This record gives sequence, C-alpha cells and structure tokens, in this order.
Amino acid sequence: MDNLKDEIPCNQEHLINEAADDDDFDYSLDLTNVQVCDATNKTAEHADTVSRACSDFTRKLEVRHKFACAREGLSFGLSNGQLPPFMRFKVECNPQLWSPESNNEFQSIWMLEVNATKERVIKRAIEFMDEKIQTCNMDLKSIRQGALTKIGKDTESSGRARTELTRRMSESKENFDKSLMQYRTAIRTEKRSFKGNVGKNTFKKFKTQ
Repeated sequence: MDNLKDEIPCNQEHLINEAADDDDFDYSLDLTNVQVCDATNKTAEHADTVSRACSDFTRKLEVRHKFACAREGLSFGLSNGQLPPFMRFKVECNPQLWSPESNNEFQSIWMLEVNATKERVIKRAIEFMDEKIQTCNMDLKSIRQGALTKIGKDTESSGRARTELTRRMSESKENFDKSLMQYRTAIRTEKRSFKGNVGKNTFKKFKTQ
C-alpha cells in the first residue's frame, strides 16, 4: 500500500482528497414552488371565469339581436308604409254592393280601418320587442357585473382578466351592432308596399340572423 501511495503523483492525490470532501455536494431538488403554483391556478380560475362569462354574454347578445332585427323591420314598416319581410297583413272584404259608388265608399272606409288596425298592431309589436330588449340589457349587465365581482381587482392577474373580459365582450357587441346595421340597410333596399305581397325568397333574404 505504501508503494502504491508513493506511485500516485502529488497532483492526483490532491484531487482524490477533494472528491472525498462532502461540503460541496448539491443535494437539492428542483421542486415545484407552491407560491408559483397557486398563482398559476388563480390565473386559470380567472381564465375560466372570463370564458364562461363571454360565452353567456355572446348568447344573450344573439337573443337581443333577434328582437332588435324584428323591431327594425316593424319600425320601418310603421314609418315608411313597407311591410317587414317577416310580416303578412292582408285583410280583404268585397261584398259587391248594389252600385259602384257604394262599393267605392265601403272600400275607402274599410281600408282606413284596416290601416288603423295595422298601425296599432305594429306599435304593440314594437312595444313587445322593446320590453324584451330591455330585459336582455339587464341580463347582459348582470353577466358582466357577476364576472367582474368574481374576478376581483386586487391582483395583477385580476387586472389582466378584467381587461380581457372587457375586450372580448366589446368585440362581440361590435359584431352584433355591425350585423344589425347591415340588416337595417338591407331591409330598406327592398321596395315593398303594404299593398304588395312579400314573397318567399324575400323572407329568406331578410331572415334575422
């Protein structure tokens, strides 16, 4: 053994002694940071809240859009004497009276009454649409406020979530606003009188969507 030790060069003997020293050995593990994990879970929770709220918000916008398109058609019919594409209103009465004068007189009175009834029905239908739109507006506000309350506003992640929520909801609303404007323009392009019939193709063309 003494001969072997004598044969080891002095520099290698120094390395052997260092390797035997335990002070510099790294026993640590790369474990998950609990605080980082909690923050990640919190962000994921906000993302889920934003996603569900935006989905509910968009569905409610679609419901409101249907009522709004119907209202636009009714309003156009009321103000311009044009039947909206989804409306049929034709009531005739031709009793063939004794003289042409009597027939003409009766038809004049009849048309006045029919037009008055038609106007009254359209106004009531518009009121119905307004009521439904107002209900949708309240639901939209409730969905947004509920999401904001759940997200909170005390952390950086909640601030980002609130910004994302507003951005996505605003985009959805802008898309439906644009669609309503296109429908409003399209329905005014079609020249239809109360005296005319609205064909099947016209109804499909202006179908609210």
